[in-house]
Amino acid sequence: ITGQLLRFPVFKGEPILAGKLGRSFSISEALSPGMKAYIMKVAEEDRPLTGLIDPKDHVDVHWLQMQPDLQNTSVRLLLQNVKVLAVGQRTDSEESESGGSTDSRGHTTDNYTLEVTPRQHQRLQAALNRGKVRLALRGKGDTSVEDLDEKSLDLILGLIPRPVVIVEPTPEPTPVVEPEKHTVEYIEGTEIRTE
Repeated sequence: ITGQLLRFPVFKGEPILAGKLGRSFSISEALSPGMKAYIMKVAEEDRPLTGLIDPKDHVDVHWLQMQPDLQNTSVRLLLQNVKVLAVGQRTDSEESESGGSTDSRGHTTDNYTLEVTPRQHQRLQAALNRGKVRLALRGKGDTSVEDLDEKSLDLILGLIPRPVVIVEPTPEPTPVVEPEKHTVEYIEGTEIRTE
């Protein structure tokens, strides 16, 4: 352990556990190529559920849209089968040492680090600005996915502009002008003809 950094104070005679040392690896090393780590804070009402989701688990992310009228609140599936890289300060390599959902200081974990694509990262950001997100734990080996209308979802989240419909004004019909009519009398000798 010589040369490693301590994350927490160590007292004389105390055994030095791996959980008190600096991380043995970085989250960036655990990311697949082209993926990003998204750290999502757990909502206050979900805190009793912490400890159920562990690093290496897979989750679905649901979006609860903010609505002024709670009767019209809708829940949408936002992301599917997303890998959890870390829970709080705990990664999969530290899971056995830290135990449960608390760190070595006894504080409850309050965030999840998810492995997402750049587009999924944008969706999470947009969804959190327009409501709340919730995680649903998947069963081990469950890789099933639902068909998502991603274009519609991106449109609702404001990630793509709404299509602009240009309505051409209907030209006003040209009024039909009736020709002027005049009566003409022709007099030829004793004959009178009117047209």
